[in-house]
Amino acid sequence: IDQLKDKRVQRFHLVHEDNGSDSNLLLLDEERHLLIALRNPNQSGRSLAKGKPYTQPNHWHRSRPEAREQSEAAQTHGQQAVWQQHLKRLCKQLHRRLQHLEVDQTSLSDAHRFRRWGDLLKSKLHELQPGQAEIIVLEYSENELAEVCIPLNPQESPQQNLKVLYRRAEKLERSRPHVKRRITETQSQLESLGVALEQLAGLRDDVAVAAWESRLPRWMQATRPREVNKTSSKRTKVSGPLIRISSDGLEIWVGRNARENETVTFRWAKGNDWWLHAQGVGGAHVVIRNFGGDLPTRTLEEAAQLATYFSKLRKAGRAEVDYTRRKHVRRVRGGPAGLVHFSQNRTLQVRLNSELVNRLLARTTV
Repeated sequence: IDQLKDKRVQRFHLVHEDNGSDSNLLLLDEERHLLIALRNPNQSGRSLAKGKPYTQPNHWHRSRPEAREQSEAAQTHGQQAVWQQHLKRLCKQLHRRLQHLEVDQTSLSDAHRFRRWGDLLKSKLHELQPGQAEIIVLEYSENELAEVCIPLNPQESPQQNLKVLYRRAEKLERSRPHVKRRITETQSQLESLGVALEQLAGLRDDVAVAAWESRLPRWMQATRPREVNKTSSKRTKVSGPLIRISSDGLEIWVGRNARENETVTFRWAKGNDWWLHAQGVGGAHVVIRNFGGDLPTRTLEEAAQLATYFSKLRKAGRAEVDYTRRKHVRRVRGGPAGLVHFSQNRTLQVRLNSELVNRLLARTTV
């Protein structure tokens, strides 16, 4: 700043210190001695008084571009950490599902045995006596005569025992293509998750993360926890609703009061998730998280057990449990929290299995 005084030019220096919360504006004379400061200049870790030579602050904060870059880098890292945690969690669930499917595939070989027993029993049906627990039948196999012991239910008639054997064989035979398809599908999903994790590890900014996220298949995006904040590297802990893993590796959510019912049904669940509730009584909203495939019968039965256990029919030990897609569930207008209407439902007859419920309650999420 130049100022004309007595035909002589006086020069002043105006210094702006861009130092974050300690920013200041100072006026110095021609010799760079302090004349006046907008704020106390000693807040920045230095000793500076009026008339003394100007010195820079001892500690400069990062410049805004540098701080912004660091913030963006931290945000990108946070997004990657959230996605990495989520995808690894999906991997564990799919590995568990694959293990159960492989066990199911092994048990499919029993179909031939049940049908063979049925054929043998059919030829000896007239010899069966009521209350008989087993029967020994001779079978010709590879030019040899062998004894085959067929276990029976003594509380059922011979005709009912025969029907049970054929029914078991037919059920396993029908399940064979379904189990094979689900194994192939699960293996493919695991491969896709591996590729996605490799791609994620190589991303360097939030634009790349967003582009990568947009290319993910729907089943990966749809199952991303809604309680996760994208800009945080930690998942927000949601206290309340019970989260358990079914024998098929699917998540089951259980609301144990009105507030938790609202959470699992209208905040967490999506349209194609499965929703269950004990019929005609107060109780838990139970949701089975849908991964895009068919709903396994075993998972449905386990969720129905939890719906019965967390209802007013627990002591009765029996319940009718309705189930439908979440998209068919609506709040009752003006009603209290947790009160709903639902449609397009089917009903399960449930007898409470305390041992199964205890096993489910002992399981935790991965």
